[in-house]
Amino acid sequence: MDSSWEIAFAKKLDELNILWDRNKSYKFPYIAKDGKHRNYHPDFYLIDYDCFIEIKGYWTEEIRHKVDSSIENNNFKLYVLESLKAIENFESINDLKAYAKFVQ
Repeated sequence: MDSSWEIAFAKKLDELNILWDRNKSYKFPYIAKDGKHRNYHPDFYLIDYDCFIEIKGYWTEEIRHKVDSSIENNNFKLYVLESLKAIENFESINDLKAYAKFVQ
């Protein structure tokens, strides 16, 4: 895991018996601002719901470009949880609509 928020979300998913994966084979090609071809790897894949979750407390212009470009060039559902409170309040997949930003 890359952050304490990601650890908290993984624990929450386990508590709720929501199957998830964190496999770097989930990659979405995009072209970075510098023109290089790169791959975006969302933080979590929720297996039974066929959607990806990104845990992001701070957005930079580069990160925003990466996410927007990845979605624009690929077909996947991405929700972004942007606070620890959103993670703590998450109780079911239905809470994604209340606590997460749906990007695509």
